[in-house]
Amino acid sequence: MIIGVDVDGVLAKYNEALAKVVETTQNLPPGSLKPPTGWNFPNWGLNRESFRIYHTMLMHNIVDMEVYPGAKEALDKLVSLGHTIRIVTSRGSTDLHDTPVKHLAIKGTIEWMDIHAISYH
Repeated sequence: MIIGVDVDGVLAKYNEALAKVVETTQNLPPGSLKPPTGWNFPNWGLNRESFRIYHTMLMHNIVDMEVYPGAKEALDKLVSLGHTIRIVTSRGSTDLHDTPVKHLAIKGTIEWMDIHAISYH
């Protein structure tokens, strides 16, 4: 069976990593941002454009994102059972990235998966 797996919020602690970027940039205390309540993180005071700015900043340090506990092991188990893992992500989306950031996001995602030994095909 071919199984599609998203990166952000499934394998990677994207919201937590983005919160660190926003908190650092806005000089907020660590951990002060609550879990997001919607796309573009409106409860953090972000809109579409400010979200894109912070997301782009995160893409420059993508390899620092943490893996959710058990995510790698779950994928490894699926692969050992004969399944094929396909990564499904919008990180290469032109809606979210201009061309240089798009390439950075794709390259960084692959590097992140390799660093954390995430199984994919």
